[in-house]
Amino acid sequence: MYHKEMTGDKHPRWNPSLTDEERKQNNSRGSNSLYREFRKEVLKKDDCICQACYYKSDKNMRVHHIYSWASYPYDRYNVNNAIVLCPIHHDIQYLDSFHNVYGNGNNTPE
Repeated sequence: MYHKEMTGDKHPRWNPSLTDEERKQNNSRGSNSLYREFRKEVLKKDDCICQACYYKSDKNMRVHHIYSWASYPYDRYNVNNAIVLCPIHHDIQYLDSFHNVYGNGNNTPE
C-alpha cells in the first residue's frame, strides 16, 4: 500500500521525462482502445497460455511487455513486444512473479 507521501514525484518509480499526456495514457490503459486491441491480439497470439508455466485460461491472464511500457513508447502496441503471463508469474503479490524478481520498468528480454 502506498502512502500519500509516496505519490507523484515522491514515488520511487517517478519518471521525470514523461509528459502529463503520457502519464494520463499510462494510467488509463483499460479505457484506451489501442491498448484493448493490442491486448486482444497478444492473447490470441499466445493462445491465452502463460509463457512461463503453460497454464491456459480465457480469464485473468496478463499481457506483459518484453520491452517496458514506460521506457519503450514506440513498442507499446507492438504485439511481438508482449507475452501472456498468468497472475502467479506476473503480479507483485506472488513471491516468484516477474515483477517481484525483476522490479517494474526497464524490462528487456535479458
